[in-house]
Amino acid sequence: MSILNTIVLANVKTKVFADANLFKDNRHMNLAERIKKARDHAELSQEDLADAIGCSVDLIRKLEQGNRKTTTFIVKIATACKVRPEWLDDESGEMSDGLYVESEKIKNAVLLMQDLPDYALDEAIKGLASVSKLSKMAK
Repeated sequence: MSILNTIVLANVKTKVFADANLFKDNRHMNLAERIKKARDHAELSQEDLADAIGCSVDLIRKLEQGNRKTTTFIVKIATACKVRPEWLDDESGEMSDGLYVESEKIKNAVLLMQDLPDYALDEAIKGLASVSKLSKMAK
């Protein structure tokens, strides 16, 4: 009887399992998978990431293979890969806020600008362009 059930279930195709990648994306990733995904997001090789955070390539390999379950480099890896440290650490929130800049002032300005209506955004961009031109002339 179980053989019959196995054969019947093997031929059933559902939306949930039709695409294995959809299933994988719905489950929680472990640290190894998050580090690999973050590194791919930043288009860095393992060597590039190791150089950027000041560790050995061997450590990156061990982390991505799951041979190391923790690291003190979480924030440095997140910064190098332009992802949120909270996401990299425990998968809380979004991987990236879609905007990565080193300066909090610039980030806050952009976040404010995205809430402006189009006419006000156009004026803000013109104003920034004028200020930028003036600052270049002053140098």
